[in-house]
Amino acid sequence: MRQQLLQSFTDISVLNLHGSLKKRERTPTGERDENVFDIQQGVSISVFVKRLDEPPAETVKYADLWGTREAKYDWLANHSLANTTFTDVRPVSPFYLFVPRDPDLRAEYERGWRLQEAMPFNALGSQTHRDDFAVGFDRAEVRARIEALRRTTPSDEAIRDTYGLPVDWDLRAVRRSLRADVEWEAPLRRVLYRPFDWRFAYLATPICDRPRPGLLAQFSDTNLALGVGRQGLAVGGEWDLAIALDGPVDGNVFRRGGAQIFPLYLLPTPAEVEGGLFQPDERRVNLAPRFWDDIAGRTGLAPLETGRGDLSETFGPEDVIAYIYAVLSAPSYRGRYAGQLSDDFPRVPVTGDASLFADLATLGHRLIRIHTDPSTSAVPLPRFPIPGTNVVERGHPRFDEARPTGDGVEGGGGRSYLSADHPRTGLRGQFWEPVPADVWNFRIGGFHPVQEWLKDRRERALSGDEVDHHSRVIAAVAETLALMRSIDEVIHDRGGWPLVGS
Repeated sequence: MRQQLLQSFTDISVLNLHGSLKKRERTPTGERDENVFDIQQGVSISVFVKRLDEPPAETVKYADLWGTREAKYDWLANHSLANTTFTDVRPVSPFYLFVPRDPDLRAEYERGWRLQEAMPFNALGSQTHRDDFAVGFDRAEVRARIEALRRTTPSDEAIRDTYGLPVDWDLRAVRRSLRADVEWEAPLRRVLYRPFDWRFAYLATPICDRPRPGLLAQFSDTNLALGVGRQGLAVGGEWDLAIALDGPVDGNVFRRGGAQIFPLYLLPTPAEVEGGLFQPDERRVNLAPRFWDDIAGRTGLAPLETGRGDLSETFGPEDVIAYIYAVLSAPSYRGRYAGQLSDDFPRVPVTGDASLFADLATLGHRLIRIHTDPSTSAVPLPRFPIPGTNVVERGHPRFDEARPTGDGVEGGGGRSYLSADHPRTGLRGQFWEPVPADVWNFRIGGFHPVQEWLKDRRERALSGDEVDHHSRVIAAVAETLALMRSIDEVIHDRGGWPLVGS
C-alpha cells in the first residue's frame, strides 16, 4: 500500500500522534503517551497531495508528536503543515516505510541471515479458536470435556449450555466424529500456552480449528524449536518475540498472536516416505546448507550432522540454535536494531570469531534449558512462607517492591502477593519473596510471565505442584536476566556490534 501511495501522490506528509494502547507506547523519555481519541489504535494525520503534471513522491515528510492528550490538542491547535518541522524520509524496498530509519544501520543489519531463510521450514503454532473448551490446566480436565462429547447423552443443547459453546458449531457432526475415532485421546497434548505456562490442549479437528499437523509431527520425537514473532511493532516496547520450545505451542504464545515456529529437526512427510526419499524415522536438520556452510567457513569449526559439538573444533545443529537464541536475547541487539525488528522477522549475524560463537552458544544452551524446564534453574527459589488456601484472589497478583518490616518473616526483596490479609479470620496474605522488580516486570512476547501466570489462575486454589512451579519460574526469570547481561558482556568484550566478522 505504501508503494502505491508513493506512486499515486506528489506530496506526502505524516504527523504521527502515536498513543497506541495495543503497543503500550511510551514517550522517548519513558513517560505515558496518550491517545487523542478514546480508542486503542494509534493515530496519525496524513496529508496526501496530487499535483497535475508532477512526478510521484520520492520522499515523505515525517514528524512525531508525543505526550498527553491535552498537550497534543494544544500543539495541534497552534500548528499547521507550514510551521511543523518535518524530517525527509526516503522509502525503499521491500517495505517502503514512512518512518525514519538509519540507512547505515539498516545495511549493517541486512548483512545478517533472515531467520526464515536460515531455517526454511516454519509454521504458525496451533490455534483452537475455542480455548475455553479445548485448553485446560490439567489433562483430566480436557479429557473429561472430550469424553462428554463422545457420549450419546446429554443432548447437543445441554452440552452447548454446559460449556458455553457457540451456536454455529455443528455439535452433532463433532460428536459423531469423536465417537468414530478409536484413537480419540491421542491428540490430547501438553502445550506451551503462554511463556512458562504449560497446559493441555486437544490439538485435532474437529475440536481444534488449526492444529497444524505438519508442525505437531515434528514434536513426535525429541526436538528443539524457536518461536519468533514477525513484527515487534505489533506488541510494542522493546522487541522480545523469541522463545525456546521443546514441544507443541499455542499460536498465541505471544501477546496479539503470530508466533512462527522454527523446529531444529524435521521428520519426513508421508509423501517423502512414499517417494523413497527418506525412511520414516530419518530426521534431517532444518538449517539451510548455505547458512550451515557460512558458519563453518567463518568460524573454522567442523560441522556435525546432529547434536552438539565441543565448540573448540566442532559444532552441531543444537549449537547453532543456541547461538541464534543468544543473539536474539541480547539486550544490545534488541536495542541497536529496534527499528528493523519492528518491521519483519529478525536477522542473525554470523560471527567469524570461533570463541565468540562458542561463548554465545554456551549461554544460549543455558537459556534454552531453563526456558524449556524452569526446574533446572540454578537460582535459589523464593520463599512462600505463609500457609493458607493458596487461592489467587480477585485484584491479585499484587507486587510490593518494598519489604514490609516487623511482620515476623525473614528475608528481603519485593513480594508477589496472591491474596490479602483478612483480619476477621486471621488469615494472612500469601506471597513469594524475594521477587525483584526486574523479575516481576520481565517480558517475553509482550507477556509478563511472573504476573500473567497468576492472573490466569484468579479465583483458583493452586496445588502444591503449582506453587512450586511458580517459584521455579521466578528463579528461571531471574537467571534469564543474568544470562542476558552475560551475553551483552561477552559481545562487548569482543568489540560490540557488528559482531566480529559478521
